[in-house]
Amino acid sequence: MSEEWSIRAYVPSHRASLFAFFGEVLAGMGYEFLPEGKDSDIGGIESAYTANRGSFHIVQAGGKVHGSVGLRKFSEEIAELKRLYLAAELRGKGIGRELCLQAIRDASALGYKFLRLDTTPKSAAAIALFTKLGFYPIPRYNADPYAELFMELDLSPPRGCPVGSTTKKTGRDRAFRVRHETQDQRQDGDGNGSGYEDMDFGKRTVKVAPSPGWLSTRIEPPSACTNPWQMARPRP
Repeated sequence: MSEEWSIRAYVPSHRASLFAFFGEVLAGMGYEFLPEGKDSDIGGIESAYTANRGSFHIVQAGGKVHGSVGLRKFSEEIAELKRLYLAAELRGKGIGRELCLQAIRDASALGYKFLRLDTTPKSAAAIALFTKLGFYPIPRYNADPYAELFMELDLSPPRGCPVGSTTKKTGRDRAFRVRHETQDQRQDGDGNGSGYEDMDFGKRTVKVAPSPGWLSTRIEPPSACTNPWQMARPRP
């Protein structure tokens, strides 16, 4: 396969290649692709996604579909990230992250306040990616029999900060806070005892500060006027 790939908004001309891709990827997971049954959202992308305050994007390489991600309306304030798939030969190149970022930007632009998803504990790499992007666990919110883990991303900017703002902050005002199960008193690089810890966000390193009394473990949404998912852009 050619190394050249791109993320494109779905159009009807992609339908045949998308169906072939879903047939292969679902078969690899032990499922049958049924576009007129359980997979009817793929059989009707326009009504399920693009014409219903959502979006659908595909990864194209060599003239064929090799990945996908959908954004679907759940309620007036909540969207769902759906159908995140990527061909095995394109994994490990950051394309899955780009697909997630595309869905996040679309959800923000369409005015949603939260983005949710469901998955299974078997998808360890995907869960790690979702966590890095700021998703946190929530209780079950749907009746999908195949889903076991449910996550959410808060898309609301802090008061007074426009969506997509990238005002640079330092120290405790940077993009994410990491909650630890136990209090972390490690010193930072300059040895001032502040308890800072570095978290790698793609090619950016975001400095975050654990706080006394935090007992859970999760990455929280942006706490300052910084919107990290606006920092990375998909390939043209």
